[in-house]
Amino acid sequence: MRSLIFGFFFLVCSAIVVAQPRYDFGLQGGVLISGMPGFSNVPLSKVSGYGGFSITRRDDKKNYLQLDIGYTRKGAFRLPKNDTADRFNLSLHYAEAAMVYRWEVLKISRGTRGGLEAGMSYAYLLSPQIRRDGERFDFNPIWSDKYDLSIVAGAHMIFSGHLLFRTRATYSVNPILRRNILPNDIESLNVLKTHNITLQFGVVWLMRGLYY
Repeated sequence: MRSLIFGFFFLVCSAIVVAQPRYDFGLQGGVLISGMPGFSNVPLSKVSGYGGFSITRRDDKKNYLQLDIGYTRKGAFRLPKNDTADRFNLSLHYAEAAMVYRWEVLKISRGTRGGLEAGMSYAYLLSPQIRRDGERFDFNPIWSDKYDLSIVAGAHMIFSGHLLFRTRATYSVNPILRRNILPNDIESLNVLKTHNITLQFGVVWLMRGLYY
């Protein structure tokens, strides 16, 4: 199943870059706020970031198909519930490819427009890390899924034809943690609710081409 998903993304990426006559290239990056219900006892508890590059294929003057490829760091904090409880920091480092379709819904001027976007992302887990009260804690790779398949939805604003500001929310379709990864003296996890949730605020600078 995972091989099929990866193959699908690879084929579509190849079609955008090679087969289509019009595509544009840009750099992207920003801030990411993530959470993991079931592990974290507070919502959207971890602030980190992401970065990479974007390939955009124009359908017409209002609609675009965009592929983002890069690095994403997700995870969550589990804060102490009382004076004796421990603090846990879970970090999941991913190589991620997100494919979204963007369409224009608001035009302020020729160079300033707003729109919505929706799509899917596939992320491959590069490295899982967990710390207990600041100290590195052994993390067995079999405790987590090696991939994250997420639904993506968001909004964006385009300025001067080259600069795009965006806000995105993602939710992983598959549970990320497979079992209780915490020590026996800590309450167990609900493995049915350990999905990645993120809220992203970022910028795409189009280096080749123009959001016209």
